[in-house]
Order: sequence, then structure tokens, then C-alpha cells
Amino acid sequence: MKNVWVVVANASRAFFYASSKADPDLQLIKKLYHPESKLKETELGSDQPGHNQKGSYEPHTSAKELEKEHFVKELCQELEHGRVSNAYTAIVLIAEPHFYGLIHRLAPHQVQKLIHNHFAKDYAHFSEHDLETTLKDLLADTLKSLFYK
Repeated sequence: MKNVWVVVANASRAFFYASSKADPDLQLIKKLYHPESKLKETELGSDQPGHNQKGSYEPHTSAKELEKEHFVKELCQELEHGRVSNAYTAIVLIAEPHFYGLIHRLAPHQVQKLIHNHFAKDYAHFSEHDLETTLKDLLADTLKSLFYK
């Protein structure tokens, strides 16, 4: 039986939906929050450059970017757990472009192979009601194509 996970994510929120049929009647199965991603750079760590024996250096990756990567790793762990437990056969990913790039870079290869569609949109900030309405409109054709392959 096919089961599709629809994941809507940005740097601070992720919603996991499941659908086992072609119509976009999605069931919310999990929510993840990462409020640290919303903090200002100065709230996440020192705003002073680091020091080494030759003087100052700028950190290679900002604290804000590290928080995004931390959240992507948490999201990817959920996707890997779902893959290993056969909870889904395909993923539809909806995330803003930079966050999608992080997911693509950090997700296990076997999870990446199951991402059949992606949309470069940031809908994770929508209310749950608005998000579900938007997803029904957005995913009608996508889900049909996944279920009727």
C-alpha cells in the first residue's frame, strides 16, 4: 500500500502529513518546532570574532546557520525513522529554497531517493487551517500522479 508523507518546513517549524489515497485528505502526524532558529545572531552566541594565535578570525558558519542545520538534522532523523519503519513510500517536500538545499545536503541518500516532488515555498508559517487549505489546492495533481504511477 502506498503512503505519501508531505513535509512542510522552514527553519523553525515542520509539519508532517500522511496520505494513503490520491485525494489530498491529509492527516497531520507530527509537528516539530525549533524556536532557536528565530533568535538573533547575538542571542545564539558571541558576536565577537574568535581568536587564534595569529589574531582574530570570523567563524566559517554563523550561529544562525548552525541552528538551521541542527533543525534539518532533526527533521532528517524523522524522515529516516519513517523510511526504516516503512511509514511512507514517497515524500513531497515543501520548503523555502535555502532550507530545501540544507535538507538535500544533509538527508541520508535513501531518504533523498524518496523525495518525488518538492515545492520551493515557505508555507510553514501559515496557520494550520490555512496550511491545510493551501495544501489541498497545491497537491491535488501531485498526489494523483504518485498514486496512479
